[in-house]
Amino acid sequence: MSPEQWKKVKSIFQRASDLPKVQRSAFLDQFDDETRLEVKKMLDAIDEETPFLNEPIVDFNDFVEAAVPERIGDYKVIRVVGQGGMGTVYEALRETESFKQKVALKVIKRGMNNDIILKRFRSEQQILATLEHPNIGRFLDGGKTDEDLPFYAMEFIEGLPIDEYCRQNNVSLTEKVELFRKVCSAVSYAHTNLIVHRDLKPSNIIVTQDGIPKLLDFGIAKVLDIDNAEVGTATQLGLMTPQYASPEQIRGEKVTTLSDVYSLGIIIYEILTGSRPYQTEGKNYAEILEIITQTEPRKPSENIETEIRNPKLKGDLDTIVIKSLQKSPERRYQSVEQLSEDLRRHLVGLPITARPDSFQYRLSKFVERNKVGVSAAFLVFVSLLIGIGVASWQAYRAEKQRLLAEKRFAEVRKIANNFVYKYTDEISALPNSMQIRQRLLKDGSDYLDRLAEDSTDDFTLQTELALAYVKLGSLQGNPNTTSLGDTVGAIESYEKAIRLLENVYKNTKGESREMAAVELLKTYRQIGIALSRANQEREKRKVYFERRLAILQEIQSESPNNPILRVEMLRGRLSEAEKLFSKNFAEGEEFYKSQILPVLNEIEQDPNLEMPEKGFAIGFYSNLSWLFNERAKLLFELEGTSESVQKLFHSSLEFSQKAEKFNQEIVRQQPQDIQIKRGYTAGLTNLAIALYNLGRFDESSLYLNKSLKLFEEIASFDRQNVQANLDLASVYSEFGFLHHKKGDYSSALKFLERSLQFFDEVIAKDAQNLEAVTYKIDVLLQLIETQNKSDSLEKALNTSRQAEELWQKSKLETEYNNNQLGKILLKRSIVLKKLSRLPAAKENLQRSLEIMKKSDSEENQLLVRIVEKQLQD
Repeated sequence: MSPEQWKKVKSIFQRASDLPKVQRSAFLDQFDDETRLEVKKMLDAIDEETPFLNEPIVDFNDFVEAAVPERIGDYKVIRVVGQGGMGTVYEALRETESFKQKVALKVIKRGMNNDIILKRFRSEQQILATLEHPNIGRFLDGGKTDEDLPFYAMEFIEGLPIDEYCRQNNVSLTEKVELFRKVCSAVSYAHTNLIVHRDLKPSNIIVTQDGIPKLLDFGIAKVLDIDNAEVGTATQLGLMTPQYASPEQIRGEKVTTLSDVYSLGIIIYEILTGSRPYQTEGKNYAEILEIITQTEPRKPSENIETEIRNPKLKGDLDTIVIKSLQKSPERRYQSVEQLSEDLRRHLVGLPITARPDSFQYRLSKFVERNKVGVSAAFLVFVSLLIGIGVASWQAYRAEKQRLLAEKRFAEVRKIANNFVYKYTDEISALPNSMQIRQRLLKDGSDYLDRLAEDSTDDFTLQTELALAYVKLGSLQGNPNTTSLGDTVGAIESYEKAIRLLENVYKNTKGESREMAAVELLKTYRQIGIALSRANQEREKRKVYFERRLAILQEIQSESPNNPILRVEMLRGRLSEAEKLFSKNFAEGEEFYKSQILPVLNEIEQDPNLEMPEKGFAIGFYSNLSWLFNERAKLLFELEGTSESVQKLFHSSLEFSQKAEKFNQEIVRQQPQDIQIKRGYTAGLTNLAIALYNLGRFDESSLYLNKSLKLFEEIASFDRQNVQANLDLASVYSEFGFLHHKKGDYSSALKFLERSLQFFDEVIAKDAQNLEAVTYKIDVLLQLIETQNKSDSLEKALNTSRQAEELWQKSKLETEYNNNQLGKILLKRSIVLKKLSRLPAAKENLQRSLEIMKKSDSEENQLLVRIVEKQLQD
């Protein structure tokens, strides 16, 4: 609406509001449709002016205020913590023999249980039940009081509203922005689930003592109708908070996710400056409407009425906030993610999208991020440009100029190496830096590529280039580090590195050959994992494995005292041990004790190896823990809780504890390293698995909760990190296994379904990720069993079909994967038996038996016995 139109509407509104209600319609008929509609909205709203200004929509003097009840349902009421127009919130406690749980109970007030209020209350309850996010208050339970009033329970959150928290704790500007981005994450999650909050304000965002914001009160939230061409909903004026409402909300128009963007703009304005962009207290509806729809807010840095003055608000933060507060929705950020991303870019010194993307602006941001480095690099770069140009022109004239050109070449090479190693390693400490690290690596590799074109005999340069490719491949899709989930891209980078390193290895001697051998062995191992994960080229994997063995044998005789080569040799031995464990467990155990353990102990004591390098022991012990655990689970199916089964579970725990000892020492030495933190967290999960298999559920739960917290930290550090989602999927699945073991099938189902959501996210980004597909099938197998135990038999059958379809689609080929199909059929047959569909059950068992008999390994022999036992029952 233009200013001229607004003046006209305002004038007509003032005249109409003075008329008796019965005369207003005739008065408005003389004006055009658009004007009449706008004025009618304002008149309708002013008729509701009392509730709009935060008065209850029902006169509560009509009701007798009930005393605080002693109990509501299974909950003991402690105190009233809040009251609103619709209901009362109590602090309450639920106690059982095994746990205590403090909750917040929201109960509809007496006299409010009319159809409209009940519908809204049920809507809020349903919305909360669908939302699971670390920054949204969790829905726990629902029911009715003895007076037949509906209630629901949420986690009890102790803390302060976000504005009060920032004020009392003297939170820094950067910390405020980081805190606010967590709120954005919660709102964005709600939007992803097609839910608009519609009442975002500081009092609905509580920050705990640990600094974790929690989004509350979805009382007037609305589920978007995605089939409606005009996606959105009109907010009831009597229920929203006008100080934080968008212009379209105030006018009673359709409300979309962009209305929440506007409200977030008000909130960040307030926490950054200590005041709101508009002063609406004590105003009537017409005044509030004019202020919010017509008044342009001052920039946060220029508002003289603010409590907090900070020159750092000037620039990007001013721009971000003002873009969020645009009157017209299409001129705001088009999603909460865009708003949050610009705040992130501001924090790390990158150009924000809300500003014109001029070269001058991008250059200023780069300089701002790298003041010291840019000063030096600029001088070097300028001298390089000048020097290279002069050197090229004078190269024909004298030996002096030739030497100068070589010097310049070395300088360019140095800059390229800085791109690959120094800059990317330093940037890795910054949150959400995955993509820029990849870009820097790619640029650095491209520079080295061009240099290498004219340096075919420069083996040092070829080694540098190979290491750059290895680093790029790890960032793209290494399964043991933070990565972008580009498994195919990782394979291509590793192959480039291998071609270069093999050339150096064949054509050099001494230290150069030894270094090339070490890096080749590592890269062969990494590409083998990547090819296996992508289910690609079995023959190629075999070729790389054989090359690895050949180089190990050659180089160890040449460099017998190289501790890293000894570690690589031991890795090869462990691969042999794993194969033996599968074929004959006793032989595998004996091989481990005689061939691996002595060398492992010797290397652990080697003073020439630093602790991070000794971290290889973690992988060995973790693998052994897994092998013993899998063996115990198979025997448990046949023997139950026998002495031999318990002994195997105890051995699994001992190996996990040994791995954990190394993990703790490495984390102690390098607490900020994200890769080390990830390895440590994975170790905690392995320890939890060993504990719950021994029935030590409380200890296991403690470790899993710690793992979950750390994995969520790692995931929030960089949202592009696909491996972090895979880790979260794994830890949620272990929660599911734990609760299944405890017999709490309802909780187990929730955790398993959450795990599957994360697996789906990983597979959506990295379709070639065989590891994710394999783990997902394992979780589906557990889900079948849990659904069976909870008597959801038809669901269990559907899950078994889903698992088989995924297996068929993925064309899995390893023995482990073949056994997965056999297990799917086995678990399906158990469900079919329970449904008394015996012919179908027998058919599935026969198919399972055929698959298990394809291998004569000891593991498969046990599986065959398990299937045959089912056939006999």
